[in-house]
Amino acid sequence: VQKYLRERKMTSLATYKTLMKVYATSDLLSSACDLYDDVIQDGIVPDTVMYGCLMKFAVKCGREDLSERLFAAASDKPQGNSVQNYMWLIRSAGQKHDVSRAIRLLRQLQQQADHVDAAVYNCVLDVCMNNEDTDLAETIFQEMLQKKVVTLVTYNTLLKGHSAKGCFDRAKKLIEEMKANGFSPNCASFNCVISAAVSAGRFQQAWTVYEDMLNSDVAADSFTVCILLKIVRKAPNRPEAQRALAVLDKSKVDVCKDEVLLNTVLDACIHLKDTRRLANILRQFERATLKPSVQNYGLLIKAYACLKQTKKCWTVWHEMTDKHQRGLIPSDVALSCMLDAIVSSGQVEDAVCLFEQWRLVVPPNTIIFSNLIKGFAALGDAERAMDMYEKLKSQGLSMNLVAYSTLIDAQARAGNIEKANDLLECMEKDGVKPNTVTYSSLVKGHCLKGDLDGALQVFENMVCKGVKADTVMYNTILDGAVRASRFTLCDQLIQEMMKTGAEVSNFTLSIMVKMWGKRKQLEKAFEEVRKYSKAGTMQLDSKLCTCLISACFHNGAPNKALEALEEIKSLAHCDGPDAGTYEQLIEQLVKVRQSQEAALVALEGSAMAARGSIKALNTSVLRLLQRHLVQSGHSHLWNKLKDQLQDAQLPTP
Repeated sequence: VQKYLRERKMTSLATYKTLMKVYATSDLLSSACDLYDDVIQDGIVPDTVMYGCLMKFAVKCGREDLSERLFAAASDKPQGNSVQNYMWLIRSAGQKHDVSRAIRLLRQLQQQADHVDAAVYNCVLDVCMNNEDTDLAETIFQEMLQKKVVTLVTYNTLLKGHSAKGCFDRAKKLIEEMKANGFSPNCASFNCVISAAVSAGRFQQAWTVYEDMLNSDVAADSFTVCILLKIVRKAPNRPEAQRALAVLDKSKVDVCKDEVLLNTVLDACIHLKDTRRLANILRQFERATLKPSVQNYGLLIKAYACLKQTKKCWTVWHEMTDKHQRGLIPSDVALSCMLDAIVSSGQVEDAVCLFEQWRLVVPPNTIIFSNLIKGFAALGDAERAMDMYEKLKSQGLSMNLVAYSTLIDAQARAGNIEKANDLLECMEKDGVKPNTVTYSSLVKGHCLKGDLDGALQVFENMVCKGVKADTVMYNTILDGAVRASRFTLCDQLIQEMMKTGAEVSNFTLSIMVKMWGKRKQLEKAFEEVRKYSKAGTMQLDSKLCTCLISACFHNGAPNKALEALEEIKSLAHCDGPDAGTYEQLIEQLVKVRQSQEAALVALEGSAMAARGSIKALNTSVLRLLQRHLVQSGHSHLWNKLKDQLQDAQLPTP
């Protein structure tokens, strides 16, 4: 069109303005800039609006030479340069980290204009803060105070800069200065200060500012929630992390309208394994109209995998990749998430098929191969895990820490300790430094073979190489010591674990319960559970409850096991019994010929299942109970249980 008009000398100022608008709308800013030379060649004189638009386009696409030409040309016109042109050149100076140039432009404008408004000052202030020249920014700010041109944007610009540098104290002081000078901080103001506190790891101060925000009748927005959710990965304990998620619960923010917020929330819930919130967020997503990005899809697959909903993982995958739906090309991260999901559900062959289907489109990387190695390792197929290792090497890829550790674990589980040690040598030759997970796999391999001394040797070698033992390592060797009934060693390990500050996990506590059960000191097992319940440093899980009941039966104390069930239902910071707990108790009670008590436990468990509090009880356990109740002349109890199961439409033998 332009060529046609130019050949016939039909171009005009309006024509070029329209062409610029077309290019700008198509995000072809450089092409819009190219029109300037054509305008001049055609003898058309740009007006103030055209100069302003071209200046904006030139700065945005980095055409510094053109922006300078435009500014000089506009200066020669009777009307001179507009304030907006000065602001665009100031921004350009900021992009080039030329703070001095930005200040010169401000002074030049001050000489030409009777009054320079706050917008120009704020623009200069932004350049200073983005280039970390806080002293000069402070000078400009004081000048603004004297000229009484300070606005809320001024304070927010300073807050943003100080927050980016992690200067929480200065940012907090600015909030107080704002209030003293009659300005009400808005959501952006508070978000800057909260961000500075979170970045500095000063979580209590972040919460103090957040409370101040609420007390100022300023509601949290999506940015507030995103900032506070960063605490989840940095928090020293679970309650602190859960506090951040509670902000999401109380806010009126729609998680599914902002893909960044959705990613942040999903990541936080996955990290905490907070399945209740995760399920709720996914239900919201399923009702929403958001069209996810490839990054969203990866996290959604990871989230459904966390809930063990593999079918939903496949649904999301097909929605993303099928030509008749979104038809998107998955990233290597999204493919890795999908492979991990199906491998974790035991569908390793399906994972291999998916890998082969996409390997020419999504070039395989070490993480993708690691997922397949992990899958075969979990199946106990150490040979095919090694085959994947060979394929990875043939692709010219380097093994990473996870891949090596997974492969070593597969060999150790298979009892191939020598091969596992060979892989450790290869790992070190490749410059990949083993961590506690790597060494824990070797320790576990020795323990599985009953070689506790060999496990201790690995532990000592690890410490000698400067690798600090963590919870996983202590759990592995402590479990081996309990299995071997080396109780003196157990005491030493627990004492050392407390001394080094290694975090006690549910698995650690389960091992301790098992240990005290084997030592015939059942009350000490209960004391350990009560101590951590009262401390509230972690959420006690249902497997721990099951372990405590198992310890009771190991000590020939079925009545104590029944007491344990009642106690764990009321413990603070405890998930309470699950279906596995009830099934364990029923089976053990039947073994000691306490079928009536087992029936009462089954009635309670099925009532909880009917309410949806736990999964339905396993029919094989119920069948065992049925047989013993009938044989012992208590058919009426079975009939009562059967009626309850049928009324609740639960599985019945």
